[in-house]
Amino acid sequence: MVLREQRLRMTEFLAERLEASGLCAIVERDARHVLVEEKLDGPERKRAYIFAHAGGMTVAEMQERREKNREAGVYSADVFYRDGNTFSVRLGRRALFKARRSLKRYTPEQRAAMIHTRDLERAVLGYFAAPLQQVVYYQPKTMLLDKSIRIFTMDRVRLDYRHIGRDHPAYGRVVDGILSLEWRLPVECGRVTDGPLYLHLSEPDIRLAWGACSRTIKRSERAKDAASHAPRVGQLSLADII
Repeated sequence: MVLREQRLRMTEFLAERLEASGLCAIVERDARHVLVEEKLDGPERKRAYIFAHAGGMTVAEMQERREKNREAGVYSADVFYRDGNTFSVRLGRRALFKARRSLKRYTPEQRAAMIHTRDLERAVLGYFAAPLQQVVYYQPKTMLLDKSIRIFTMDRVRLDYRHIGRDHPAYGRVVDGILSLEWRLPVECGRVTDGPLYLHLSEPDIRLAWGACSRTIKRSERAKDAASHAPRVGQLSLADII
């Protein structure tokens, strides 16, 4: 269980990194969300409601909140608490058991990295178009890892059932090469430890993609007018990232 103090540290760190970009201001923050507003001249400043997922919210509750945001013209984004128990849960022993069975296509390192996604993680993945399905995590400080915001693409896991022959009880009920609904192979594509974190508002959908540093938008011609090459809030779509 993630304690309230840990939740607050999560949203505090998220707010600090967003403010460091110089492109948005924090409107409000508590243990469950951060509301930000872009810093632009003019009356139409976009806002983003960032869920700080650390347990205690159902998919239905999240969707209800997102719908309220949508009606108010507010973007929605998600950050998950990465503790290996609440979210980003490894397959563990199950991966070892499946090594010679449905996961034999993968290396030991890949199997060790696989996670069993929770309902909220899968729901958020559904807001992104394949193949750039991303999940953003808050990494609390541990003995081995610094506190950070980490961005992962979530590769689908393809199951291998070639070992199931005609004499197997499951023969005829499984399809070789089918994609797992719950298992994913995370691949880290960005990390923010002490620098700025940028928001990229995706038009016309009310959702967010994340850029960790200026190199993530190097290919975007629309950012060439920025002397520092920092991304402009509301300017980049998901296709501009990496």
